[in-house]
Amino acid sequence: MGVCSPRRHRPLAGPFPRPRVSLPDWAEDAPQRCLFASDVTGVVEQYTWDRDTGAQRQVTDRPNGTLAATLSPDGETVWWFADTDGDEFGVWRTQPFAGGPDAVAVPEVEPAYPAGLEIGRTLVAIGRSTDDGSELWLAPHGQAPRVFYRTPDTASVDALSRDEDRLVLSHSEHGDPRYPALRVLDVAALPDGHAQSEPDSPWVVAEKWDGEELGLHALGFSPCPVTSGCWSATSAAAARSCWSGTSPPTPRPSWSWTCPAT
Repeated sequence: MGVCSPRRHRPLAGPFPRPRVSLPDWAEDAPQRCLFASDVTGVVEQYTWDRDTGAQRQVTDRPNGTLAATLSPDGETVWWFADTDGDEFGVWRTQPFAGGPDAVAVPEVEPAYPAGLEIGRTLVAIGRSTDDGSELWLAPHGQAPRVFYRTPDTASVDALSRDEDRLVLSHSEHGDPRYPALRVLDVAALPDGHAQSEPDSPWVVAEKWDGEELGLHALGFSPCPVTSGCWSATSAAAARSCWSGTSPPTPRPSWSWTCPAT
């Protein structure tokens, strides 16, 4: 996600403004389509960049800015988190990459604090958190969204494999949300109407926890088809493979970068 923070930019002293620009992210299947954040308007907003044409376009325009955004794998859609007055409580919205009206991405997912977002080619996983706990949702294309994990504690959607067979969630069932554990789920085996996943559930394929006062955070699945593990970082900053699946490689683009006009 393209992020510049804080939301508002205070220019340095002098006659010329000094806007900041994030590094661009690109769509996995359309690397010529990019998304970046900039505070050129005085608050952080999201911008698209089409490397084929060089065109740049401001996607969001809100009084307190927009920090979190990402692209769908095909590059056709921009996802961005719309909170209220900068309080980080809201919903995910979408807008076509080429421009057009905004829409609530998944209306069934009510406003909340964001708890992870993974956008696949045939499904989306969304996490939401409130004072009542956390809900993790699965929204397959053309099907009704459903909750696949619910807890009164802290949880989030952490990673989705490229082939969409494996989904990683983080949880605090051990009692301390500062040191989360990871659970890898078989997406195809997730039952309808079931909102809990115990470690011994048949759709759980791996459980990772480093013990007391040690947390794990999923970094993502490897794009390599041979070593397509889910990489995680411990609280001691060590990385290791958590699960192996199959995923084709992701093209890595090369580009020249031009800052947005000020």
